[in-house]
Amino acid sequence: YADSTIIEATEFRLVDAAGVLRGRFGTDPAGAVWLELADKSGKPRVMNGVMADGTAMVNLRDEAGEPRVFLQVSGNESLLSMRDAKQKGRLYIQVNNDEPLINLRDANAQGRAFLSVDQQGPALWFNDASGKNVFTQR
Repeated sequence: YADSTIIEATEFRLVDAAGVLRGRFGTDPAGAVWLELADKSGKPRVMNGVMADGTAMVNLRDEAGEPRVFLQVSGNESLLSMRDAKQKGRLYIQVNNDEPLINLRDANAQGRAFLSVDQQGPALWFNDASGKNVFTQR
């Protein structure tokens, strides 16, 4: 059993042998705590943490550093969302107040196909490009 040493800081930084910043772990003045991991060029690719309001989140970024996948849990809502390469939201899977919903969106981020289960039971509906409902089944 070795003696423990306590190290305290508001931010820790991880650099590789070439001196490239590859990771950060810290807090901010508002009360959030976060972990950020970068690729070998130093571009952030994974960010996760707990926000000041208690929301837990994970954010995955593509090679360009653009956010593509989000996972968050806050209160009664759990959400997984995905964006395409043009940063348009394309897929949302959520559970809000114990009711699940899947929302598929087109290239303009317009909701087109939905599947949910609520107190009335399962529902499937489709919208056209303008957002007008064209089919609903319960």
